[in-house]
Amino acid sequence: DDTIEAALSWPLRQKLAQLIFTGFNAGSGGSGTDPAQAKALIDAGVGGLFVGRKEVGLFGSPVMLDAANNALPPLVATDGEGGQVDVAPAIAPTLPAAREMADWGPDKILSAGASRGTDLLSRGVNVDFAPVLDIAGGQNPLGDRTWSDDPQQVVTTAGAFAAGLCRSGVYPTFKHFP
Repeated sequence: DDTIEAALSWPLRQKLAQLIFTGFNAGSGGSGTDPAQAKALIDAGVGGLFVGRKEVGLFGSPVMLDAANNALPPLVATDGEGGQVDVAPAIAPTLPAAREMADWGPDKILSAGASRGTDLLSRGVNVDFAPVLDIAGGQNPLGDRTWSDDPQQVVTTAGAFAAGLCRSGVYPTFKHFP
């Protein structure tokens, strides 16, 4: 691939920048990050950006959308798992928590994952820090963020959500340690 060949000849500073994954998540009362700050990092060649749910101004900004056209686009990630950990109220239709989606069955979950991915991709996000793979039960602090107390059900339901994200062109990230 030509992109890989070109990357091999980059200066060390540019190669190192690809290893950096930085984030934006304005604190309470903050006005959010100026898209010019994100652009400066993208132009410096960072490998990835995390855009937190308080960064409404970055989602869908020309800076994020244009980044996808770079020779080697950065990974742009957010938390879009649904329920209480979701960017949706700010940028996309809401998605219920995993426990509620688990009752839908794999086909509807796959469709929901694809729809979520399409919404994220249209705003410049190509990585979703979802789905959660933790198993419910015991001293589970994650509550309705977990799909089930049955490991096989978690594999089936979270797998369907992840497959939907992939179908839309967004990389899923299985998170936590089941």
